Amino acid sequence: MNSNQLFREENEKVYLLHPETGTFLLTEDKSEEFKKISQAVPHNKAAEQAFLEHKLVLAQSLAGDYPEQIKEFTEKTQQILGDDSPKNVDTPPPGGVGYGAMYKSAFKVAYNSGASIASTVICPTKVAGNVNTWFYLTSTNRTAKGVEAFISYYSQEDFYFKVFDWSKDEDDRWQLAIPKSNLGDYLHQKTINNVSYQVIILQNITSQISNNLWNNIVYLYKPSTDSYVLVYSSTYNSSENEQKGDWVGSWGPIVETFQASYTSINTVGFDLTYLQGRDSSGVWSGWQLLTNSLSDIRNDGVGFTVVFLNPNYAYAVH
Repeated sequence: MNSNQLFREENEKVYLLHPETGTFLLTEDKSEEFKKISQAVPHNKAAEQAFLEHKLVLAQSLAGDYPEQIKEFTEKTQQILGDDSPKNVDTPPPGGVGYGAMYKSAFKVAYNSGASIASTVICPTKVAGNVNTWFYLTSTNRTAKGVEAFISYYSQEDFYFKVFDWSKDEDDRWQLAIPKSNLGDYLHQKTINNVSYQVIILQNITSQISNNLWNNIVYLYKPSTDSYVLVYSSTYNSSENEQKGDWVGSWGPIVETFQASYTSINTVGFDLTYLQGRDSSGVWSGWQLLTNSLSDIRNDGVGFTVVFLNPNYAYAVH
């Protein structure tokens, strides 16, 4: 669906382009409400440390393309983790990217003043199976200073919706942690290949406002009103070179794993992943599906079976 706009403003109201229908849907700002919900959630230091530990492992698998950036990230992260830092990050353990799409190098930087991703996340309430630690359904929009807006599972608990902002200082990147119990307005059933799945639909957008000023924003789709709700926004200083010249942003929709093997988990995945790039004049390219010409499937061999794959914009695994 082609459009040189992602947003439209009419009568002091903001509308956001829906990638599947090509129509502009009314938006509502509930970012402060989501912030308050998140602030009431107990701080989980173990989860935050596990996230950083795993990113060290993921970074090492990309070190050949970004050696200096990953060296800097590794040093800073190991300082934060201290004694909890992985001792052998040069030899990643099994797992990491259980399954999912990694952007091809040319496509990873195929934008100028902004990039966005829209996806439908197949997210059962519990991941079940033998999961006894963290388990993520996450993605980036290709920018190094953008966010991960993702579904987070822990063991046999209900999922959370979380936002991790790479533009923030190292000790301030966790921004949202919303329990599933607060997400009823955004969850619905969708039939894919004749099977009904619980899904949540989001848009994750990074764009340049002026000169070196950029903005990260996250929207969730609200089915009952056919509208989008702004749940997170943050403005910061950056540049096009900083957004492109780092390993962060290399992964599209992935199942991020923390165990050596998985059995009997519920079906998870992504449906209809669309992306856009914004050129130096501020014109958006229009939504395009994440095809296998733009990305490669990575499978670290931890036990997943493919339920379906439409390369590579839609897949489900169990």
